[in-house]
Amino acid sequence: MHHSVTPADRKLLRRVFASPKRPGQMLTYHELQGFLFALTCTPELVPPSEWLEEVLGPDPVATAGGTARVERTIQAVIRLYNDVNHGVIHDQAALPMDVPMRDDPMANFDADAPIRAWSAGFHRGYVWLHASWVEQAPDAAWDDISEALLPLVFFSDEELAAAILEDALAEGTMDFATVEALAASIVTVIPDAVRALARIGRLLYTNALMVDELIEGMDEDDLEALEDWDPELDADLDADMPDAESRRAAAVNIALLREGRARVVVTGQQPGFLGGPLYTLYKAAAAVAYAAARTAAGR
Repeated sequence: MHHSVTPADRKLLRRVFASPKRPGQMLTYHELQGFLFALTCTPELVPPSEWLEEVLGPDPVATAGGTARVERTIQAVIRLYNDVNHGVIHDQAALPMDVPMRDDPMANFDADAPIRAWSAGFHRGYVWLHASWVEQAPDAAWDDISEALLPLVFFSDEELAAAILEDALAEGTMDFATVEALAASIVTVIPDAVRALARIGRLLYTNALMVDELIEGMDEDDLEALEDWDPELDADLDADMPDAESRRAAAVNIALLREGRARVVVTGQQPGFLGGPLYTLYKAAAAVAYAAARTAAGR
């Protein structure tokens, strides 16, 4: 059952994560929100026993401000994690309502800007979990992963943003003249980047659940067939996608399929028989819906 974070939870977390007595490297409240998003969209499940120390430090009693509050603080953190994770699982990932972006793009670099803190927390979480992405993401997915990552870490540090622009100009991948111009563009794409990374991470996670079972069920002929994938199929499938978001999802699926890390739902019928031409569309839609349901269920 999904237990949502309560207003009392948020009040407690804001107090604990803003306390002057907290350890020096401890996250702020908005950094915590960004860190939890990095956790929930990573391709592997990370149990609370592994990440709570990263969040609360080695001495959670001191972090929470006493024994009486430590259990309530842990429960509040878990409920906040559940809220973020619920959005990722149900394809509703978004910036928190209390993390607005300021009208002046450069003001989002200010020390008290919520998006700066959220981005810094996300960046810290992504770096902490980077090995999971490297292990689970196929090579073909990294262009899309990188495209989603850049906006999410951009406002974490103005020097980092300047370095990103400098590298992009050197590589000829951007034509923005200043950090200010790039920042104005980044503000508009962050919501899409949040959804994109959540979808990629969730897709990789659900496919990872079936990898061992899939490989164990293959004989030598099946494994050899994986090496016969025709690269021209990639371009054909890509051309059929209606928009960039669909192409991004298709690219990840194709890469997983090519590496033998995905299952396929297929259907077939006699065109126009009994049900008429519309039955063809119905069968295609049913196959898509069934595949989506199995993916969401981790199968």
